[in-house]
Amino acid sequence: MKKKRIVYITVFVLVIVGVIALYKYNSYVENKIYSDYSVEYTMETDRDIKSRYYDYADGALCFTDDGMSYIKNGREVWNQGFEIKNPVMDICDGYVAIGELKSNKVHLYDINGEASEIKLKYPLINVEVSEQGVVAAVLEDSKANYFQITDKSGKELVTGRTVLKGNGYPVDFSLSQDGQKMIVSYIYVSGGISQSKVLFYNFSEIGQNSTDRMVGGFNQYTSTIVPDVEFINNNTAVAFGDDKLTVYKMKEKPSIKEEIELDEKIQSIFYSEKYIGIVFRNDDKEKACVLKVYNTSGKQIFSKDIDSEYSEIVFAGNHVLKYNDKKCELISLKDVVKYEKTFDVAVEKMIPVEGHMRYMMILPGKVEGIELK
Repeated sequence: MKKKRIVYITVFVLVIVGVIALYKYNSYVENKIYSDYSVEYTMETDRDIKSRYYDYADGALCFTDDGMSYIKNGREVWNQGFEIKNPVMDICDGYVAIGELKSNKVHLYDINGEASEIKLKYPLINVEVSEQGVVAAVLEDSKANYFQITDKSGKELVTGRTVLKGNGYPVDFSLSQDGQKMIVSYIYVSGGISQSKVLFYNFSEIGQNSTDRMVGGFNQYTSTIVPDVEFINNNTAVAFGDDKLTVYKMKEKPSIKEEIELDEKIQSIFYSEKYIGIVFRNDDKEKACVLKVYNTSGKQIFSKDIDSEYSEIVFAGNHVLKYNDKKCELISLKDVVKYEKTFDVAVEKMIPVEGHMRYMMILPGKVEGIELK
């Protein structure tokens, strides 16, 4: 009995010591300030070719007039050549869907560079792709707009087509991560006034008995336009209005989790699976903008006055990264400036990648992988 008691006490002490050590480590990481970085790799690029870079599959997608390539850890994983003058494109996780505006096909690429061609029934207007490779294309002819929903092989997931005529014009739409749900923002005219409404579709068995698979609609936007809607994770969708932010929960059918009236003018929005970020204009104060961050329940968890000197602002884990070609600043959601830097050369893009404080920097003539220290 005495030996058992000693064992229990020893285990208890070890657990307490482990908890304390973990707390101290997390506290150290949360409050650590970074002053420099080390270069993990350098990849030379052709600075004479006009390129655009996008965050893609823990690396970057490089898009040019002649095609696109996938870059990761300092090497080119694949390269696909094509000529598209007016591209319509979407990226989600490891998939890229791209087509020519007004064309009748979409090309779908995965992280291995394998492509499939999806044939469309009408000319292409916009496209979205999910984490599972499900593609939703907005099409139009002289009579109406349509949705065509297909899996990654091009097989239609919804029998026939979804006709949008009567709901208004689709301004924006977004697929859930599994590709089974969709949110759409429409603009329509009522009494001579432009208004928005938000509709939800379910392409699983849940929606098969609903007209056009529409399982929910919201038209409280009588005095605002909703130009942007996003599924930020599989069961959370957000509608960004001119003066209203609505957070929807949708496991099968949608409901409003939180709705927030916005008094300030929106300058930019960004989001991750865990957070929603909005930068508002802040004309009356010393700083030109105010940054507010909300969780997926719509609760504001962070606010900070910031300057307007940034070209991009993104979430990097539990941090906010804002930068332009001359400088960057990394801020924790506990209002700790973790890192700030004035660059020696112009930075085109800074992409958070897998690993603690690791980034891909797109520079003139090269790509560098860095780790803050």
